Amino acid sequence: CRDLFEYKGKWRMTAITPSVKLSAHDFTKRSDAGFTLIEAMMVIAIISIAFGTIYNTFTNFSSSCTAENVKAGIQQNARVGIEFMVRDIRLAGLDPLGTADAKIEGIGTNWIRFTSDANFDGDVDDPQAQAWMKTVTDGVTAAGGELHGKIDWWGKRPFAYEINKKTSGYYMVADILAPPGALDELERALRLADDIVRQLLIRLPEAEAERRGMAVSVA
Repeated sequence: CRDLFEYKGKWRMTAITPSVKLSAHDFTKRSDAGFTLIEAMMVIAIISIAFGTIYNTFTNFSSSCTAENVKAGIQQNARVGIEFMVRDIRLAGLDPLGTADAKIEGIGTNWIRFTSDANFDGDVDDPQAQAWMKTVTDGVTAAGGELHGKIDWWGKRPFAYEINKKTSGYYMVADILAPPGALDELERALRLADDIVRQLLIRLPEAEAERRGMAVSVA
């Protein structure tokens, strides 16, 4: 408010400002620093949620990549298998020498059975089975004997009855000239071989040996 005072014939105006109450709090700076326990817990919770989200995202991405790699591997293996099947089917009945009797033996809704002379050797028999002809030849030679002529390869033929859950096998017949007892070791090896279903070593009668030109044996 403003008042006028007369002082010795002079006027003076005095301004009086209303008093304002000020508390000490208004002039005190905030002295506390850092986070409270609740704030710290909230920060930890937010960070945990963020890391959990990142981990789940990474796990899902890794699982997706693994699944895609497995799928690609399966598709690649299937593609390679189909390529082999297509190649073999295209060779069905291949008989370049005209002696293998290669042919398509049967066809079903989900199968096909055929033979082919893929190695151009004139027959369609199993090479592993044919390898036994060399085994027998080497065994006879090692025993001091010799083959009379060539081994008669009969090829694959059905058994008269099932043997060791097998219904067919490869047959061969060999005429051998050897001293008595010389083929005992070869006979034992054939008897113990897993690939040999049956083997029979017999001594020909003199008349039959003479008829075949085997009358003179190796001394």
